Amino acid sequence: MSSRAARIRRRGGPSALAAVFASLILLAGTTMPAPALAETSGFWYGADSGAPGPSNGSAPYNEPSCGPGHRYGGYNGKIGGADLVSSSNPAGSGPGHTFAWNPAYAAAANANHFRYGAGVGAGGYWFMFGPGDTDGTGLPPKAWGWLQGRWALADWQNWYDRGAHRMPLRILWMDIEVPGSYGWGTDHAANREVFNGFWDYVTQAREGIRPGVYATNYQWGAIMGGSTIPHTWEWTAQVSVADSPSPCPASFSASSWQFADFFGGQRPGSAYTAMWQWSLGSADYDQIDANKSLPVTG
Repeated sequence: MSSRAARIRRRGGPSALAAVFASLILLAGTTMPAPALAETSGFWYGADSGAPGPSNGSAPYNEPSCGPGHRYGGYNGKIGGADLVSSSNPAGSGPGHTFAWNPAYAAAANANHFRYGAGVGAGGYWFMFGPGDTDGTGLPPKAWGWLQGRWALADWQNWYDRGAHRMPLRILWMDIEVPGSYGWGTDHAANREVFNGFWDYVTQAREGIRPGVYATNYQWGAIMGGSTIPHTWEWTAQVSVADSPSPCPASFSASSWQFADFFGGQRPGSAYTAMWQWSLGSADYDQIDANKSLPVTG
């Protein structure tokens, strides 16, 4: 189980939920993918959610792991989630509503990316609910996924605020985890329809933002069965590497028992396997494969 899953359990139950949502703020123009450059075998090292932040207080910012000389190569925070939807937060926005979005860490990652050409900058994930918990909307699975995609993209654009906060890593991650909880039952087909609805909305919005998914191999199998996703960006999570390894893994396979275990039919060398989260404590470290054609703006 990923460390983020443990933290989700500590967040407690969702607030009273409502079926209203904010109007989508459209971002003008579409950006083309631009591969990042990396420092160690084509990989950057970063973090996500509530910790860790950089190890120093001024730019360029350094990764608090991996040994000396590694930059803070990216930050992915909780841009929103179905668990945050309420009458006072109708689109489930993360910034200002959860510890799992840290604006200072996002700003540090962006400073490195834009000012020093280091890393991929900031990105965001949306915590998904499955078809068994539709925030009181009563929607069928695909429509429920579509609505979550609309909320998530609205949260992204509200934070972006016409460029006030930059989001150069243009993958909007679906956070799909904890079988048997958060509406994820045993109907694999219905679960997949929720995924499909989110994927379709984000893709068809044509705003240069790509859908991706955060999960583990085990949890993906338990929730989605044998469902494959060969053309979706993946971010996997394992707990097989210590909090502060030094040096960090130079690939998605540190050893025979420390490796990035992707899912949905993808392998470490697949075109859409982007990130590996690893930790054993309360901090989440991420390894980002910039050898892939990541959708990153300069």
